[in-house]
Amino acid sequence: MFGGAAVAAWMTVLFLSLAVWEWLSSSLESRGWAAVVVMAVWEIVAAVLTMIGPCTTRQIQGDNERPRRDPRGHRAHP
Repeated sequence: MFGGAAVAAWMTVLFLSLAVWEWLSSSLESRGWAAVVVMAVWEIVAAVLTMIGPCTTRQIQGDNERPRRDPRGHRAHP
């Protein structure tokens, strides 16, 4: 289900980017510069997500520090 949601989100972003590109190309009267503007916006989004990612990963990794036990009550070895 998460994979399908990711593909749907990716397709939404792709077609939204194409729509913005076309809109900008009519405003700037240059398809090349419009593509550069859309690319720059996505580069900024990628940079922000790259900076946020490690912090989120560290928070998630902290949850696995509890010792695990199997159903019989014995401590599992890592």
